[in-house]
Amino acid sequence: MVTLPEEDNLIDNIEQIKIDKYATMPSTDVIEMALYYDQNSDYYFDPELTAGGLSNDTKIATAQYDPGIDAWYFSNMSAFPETTITKVPKSFFVAVRLSTTATKGTYFGIQISSTQSITPAGSVPIDNVNFHVKTSTWTVEKSPPKVFAQLTDIAAWYKVSGATEPTKQSRMFPGSDNIGMLQIGLVTQYFDGVVGGMLIERTGTGQDSDLTGVKIFMDGRDDNDDGLVDFSSNTDAAFNPADDMAITNWIPFSDYNANCSFSKSQILNGSTTRYFFVAYKVADTASISATHGARITSFDLPEGSMQAYTPVQSSLIPVIQTTSTVSVTMCDSVYYHYSTGTFQAQPNVEMMRLKLATNASTAIWEALQVERTGTGGPQDPTNPEGRNSDVKYIRIYRDSNMNQVLDLDDQLISNPETFDINNNLTKTKLITLTNPQTLNTSGQIYFISYDIGDNAVAGNSVGLKIADKNWIHVSTPNTVSPNLIKETGTGTVINTTTFDDCKSSLLPINPINLIVRSDNMTPVSSKQNSANVPLMALRLWTNRNHAILNQLNFSQTGTVENPAVTGKGQGDLSSISIWREATSALSPYGDGRFDPLTDILISSMSHSTALTPNPNFVSGVAKIAFGNQGLYISTAEVKLYVTANIGTMDLSANPTDNDTAGIKLNIFGNILIIPQTAVSDTSNSFPYASGTLKILNQDAIVPQPYAPIPTIWADPFGDDYPAMDINSDGLPDREYRAATMGINALSAGSEVYLDFNSDGINDLEDLNGDGIKNEVDLTGDGLMAMDLDGDGKLDLDFNHDGIPDRILPDSNGDGVPDIDLNSDNAADDYVPLRWTNSPVKIYAKWAPIAGASKYMFSIGKGPDETDVSVSKIWVETSDIQYTMNGVSLDGLKTTSLTGDFLETVDPSPAAKEKLYVEGLTGFNITTDGYIYVGTGKNAEIMHYSGGGSIDTGNGLKYIFNIDGRGLLGTNKQTHLSGTTVSNAFYYVRLKAKNAAGTPGPSVLLGIYRVDTQAPGIVGQIDEETSVSADKYNVKLLWGPAIDALSGIQLYEIQERMDTDPLWSKVATLPFTTLNLSLERAKGHFYYYRIRSQDNAGNWSAWSDTVQAVTGRPAEVISNVSAFPNPANIRSGQKINITYILNRDMAVKIKIFDLIGDKVYGYNAAPAELLGGGSAGTNIITWDGKNSTGGFVEPGIYICLIEVESDEGLIKKKIKIGVK
Repeated sequence: MVTLPEEDNLIDNIEQIKIDKYATMPSTDVIEMALYYDQNSDYYFDPELTAGGLSNDTKIATAQYDPGIDAWYFSNMSAFPETTITKVPKSFFVAVRLSTTATKGTYFGIQISSTQSITPAGSVPIDNVNFHVKTSTWTVEKSPPKVFAQLTDIAAWYKVSGATEPTKQSRMFPGSDNIGMLQIGLVTQYFDGVVGGMLIERTGTGQDSDLTGVKIFMDGRDDNDDGLVDFSSNTDAAFNPADDMAITNWIPFSDYNANCSFSKSQILNGSTTRYFFVAYKVADTASISATHGARITSFDLPEGSMQAYTPVQSSLIPVIQTTSTVSVTMCDSVYYHYSTGTFQAQPNVEMMRLKLATNASTAIWEALQVERTGTGGPQDPTNPEGRNSDVKYIRIYRDSNMNQVLDLDDQLISNPETFDINNNLTKTKLITLTNPQTLNTSGQIYFISYDIGDNAVAGNSVGLKIADKNWIHVSTPNTVSPNLIKETGTGTVINTTTFDDCKSSLLPINPINLIVRSDNMTPVSSKQNSANVPLMALRLWTNRNHAILNQLNFSQTGTVENPAVTGKGQGDLSSISIWREATSALSPYGDGRFDPLTDILISSMSHSTALTPNPNFVSGVAKIAFGNQGLYISTAEVKLYVTANIGTMDLSANPTDNDTAGIKLNIFGNILIIPQTAVSDTSNSFPYASGTLKILNQDAIVPQPYAPIPTIWADPFGDDYPAMDINSDGLPDREYRAATMGINALSAGSEVYLDFNSDGINDLEDLNGDGIKNEVDLTGDGLMAMDLDGDGKLDLDFNHDGIPDRILPDSNGDGVPDIDLNSDNAADDYVPLRWTNSPVKIYAKWAPIAGASKYMFSIGKGPDETDVSVSKIWVETSDIQYTMNGVSLDGLKTTSLTGDFLETVDPSPAAKEKLYVEGLTGFNITTDGYIYVGTGKNAEIMHYSGGGSIDTGNGLKYIFNIDGRGLLGTNKQTHLSGTTVSNAFYYVRLKAKNAAGTPGPSVLLGIYRVDTQAPGIVGQIDEETSVSADKYNVKLLWGPAIDALSGIQLYEIQERMDTDPLWSKVATLPFTTLNLSLERAKGHFYYYRIRSQDNAGNWSAWSDTVQAVTGRPAEVISNVSAFPNPANIRSGQKINITYILNRDMAVKIKIFDLIGDKVYGYNAAPAELLGGGSAGTNIITWDGKNSTGGFVEPGIYICLIEVESDEGLIKKKIKIGVK
């Protein structure tokens, strides 16, 4: 500052200066603003270099901050001589000091805004030159905190045996850990610093390998992982690994150095010294007498600048050899964990728990000798001390997760060892550890376990004993203490004793239970020489652990039980085989059906013959062994199929036809298993028997409910007829009844012909009621086949899911082709579920079979062929289709289970069982009857005697009172909650007679249900029209129709154009398709309607009509006509007057006789679809009556149509004839 002009010699003082701020830093981050005088006039600011220090320039004043105007004021400065301004220039500096917590990333500047910001003490004014005065801005950055370190030698710091706290020692031992070497104190002054690790250098005469590693501990703990010491921590600056937290793992040295990065960087907060400790772990193989020390080479400071400190090297500590004594703490695990005993084949039974610890250094545990103790039970009286085979394996585990419980996380440290199976008197075993254990002063827990033998004798007991301290083998010169500490299962010490007490309690061996269930699979009849005829499915599992199935002994039933002559019936079953259900990752429980191509043959036994005697299958008993390994049975169900080959001659030298045969397991003893002393589960219900089949002559014919279908194209020639490949060229051909010729060569009197089953009969039928035979039924349910997948070929859909199915050749030997649902090349155990839409008739169709002279057809309420309760008899027919009329069928009603109903539940008329269901609507519960639990061929038929509701206190529950189950040829099984329960299934069976009139075996053709309800109308129909070249594209979209019982099968779409009164079918689509695209000519009005058909054959009503416009005609009104014309009104005919309007308009219709008298009139409002005044086709119906309600006289009448259009009144006339 200076006064001008110089010649005036003006003098004044500065009284006040106002400083304004600009930019983003909060003003509160400024903790001091000061004004300095440039004392040495060098124009450089020379402030104090440290807080509280001295500056070279003179500090005149400190500003006061006014938050009201966000500005600073230097006030009352005129008293300072430095503020006197003369003609000699003076320089001043404004300086700021920021808070240590100033907001990083913001920026800051100051300014003197105008002459008004400087106030002189006198009258000399402030010149406006150079205003306003403004600094540049600068970003707020944090200065690196200064970190100060203090290192202290604490080597060697650890807790000796018997001491309560660590102290400084002069030696260390092999295997010892947490040896404190250095204490490091770190602190900052003003700002928070961060330390992320340190580099440790090993000193001394030893090698890197002498140390397992180095670990860094912090004083106190940081359990919440925030880099700060927890308030609850003990921070006493003294190393104690029990209180202090490790912030690194053990880090090995490499070339004397170890880079110790912290698991969480630690914050140095500038107010308190943080202490850290360097600790060593000595290797078990450390060189004796070698010395080791530590020093810090560098620190990792992500935030901070290390200041000079005094380096410290720890004392060099020698490694000294010592002899350790191993203490043994034992827990009798049997006593605490197995008070009720164990079971045969039980793995990993914890017998004893040991805790081994050294008193000083480390010791290596190398081996353990154990002794089996035990007793023989009532079933093993010759072995009073039990058997070595009662123990399958001995194992030793390390308690890896330190929870004092043997579990899957624990480490196996020995091979599985066995006692001498051949000598029960040799009861000891020396077990060498595969992973020798380093024992230390901290102690480690181990478990000794037994695997109980697969064939352990139920009622025996086993125990474990360590008879002497020397049975615990440790490395020399270490020893095992002769004192034994006993503790409880929770680790509470009981007493100190000798090794005479180092033994477990005796552990009783309980038997496992084998659960057995069977399902009858026997057909009613089977032909001689039939192979792999399923008789029975056996399901076996254990209640725990496992068993080995070695043999099954079956008794043959039927003719062999009461032979007319010696040997009669022996050979009816020429062999019996056992198969295991095949499983896979995709089908872990198998497919539930027997298939010799996929299921696994386990064993087979052929019947004895005169030429090849076989004692294992003769006199009605078959002993089927499972080989040396047997079959493993666990708690997971194993399903076996028992099948037989049907013989032709028996041991009486008589043919087997007309004999009967089956099998049964009489008693539990017919099942030979290991453990031999396993028991039959109380839920078992022996005997388990198959049904008996009747053996038919080998010339009997097996009927075919369906057969593989050739390729049939849906509509290859665009004439709405399907076609087949007749000449084997891979292309469709058109065939007529008269001959095969081109599509345009239809001769008079002939019809389109298609014979897919080669029986010489046209298979084309009228299945939609339109009078045209152009549909085909491929599955025998009376419904038309459709193209489901859009490949132009007709598809099979047995289960009505909209996915194409296939028919495969017979794969399981029953003579019946297999159904491949979803066409995945795998046969499915499926019997078609079909529907009828009548309560008094059932229709069925099947495939022809060569050699059949007649077919026999029956209907029952169950799959047993002897049940003809619906049809009353077997009806004969020569055709391959039949409609059974006059039967009484109940409409299907369903509910579902609200709880599980187990296979073991065995109701009877005297002891009924409640079956809980969601509701009873539609079921007849006033009398007794049958219900079907489950669906399809796997449904179980139960009998009930009434039902109703009961109040349980939590609302009503609905029940059937079940007094019988597994009826009419079905099997008992477990049904889970949610299983469907139905009131009525009808089983249709089929037989074929050969030329001699002998019936063959019966085949289940299908299971029928009744649905007489029409399906719902389709949802809203939307129409989209777009133009393309000279055509229009019309797209129809509709919502699905609903049918709660049988489900929707198809949609039929019909169309009519302009004034044409006739509807024509344009498409039949599967229920999976909800849209149709058509290409139509321009300039027309098209109308569409849709109906649905369900899987029972019921048709819905037609939907409302929807209109599609492909361009409006130029004429206001066109295509005026009437039909029928003439009309016989007195016989009921009505006259339809039709015309097309090109837009919505009001219309008047007047009908006059020939002398001009008006006999009829009608007025139509605009926009009423088909009502007379809407754009498009309109139809007005006249019944031929005049205004008085009487018929007009026969003759000619004039119809006048008047349209009120934008072009004026348009009139059209037509003549109408009346008879």
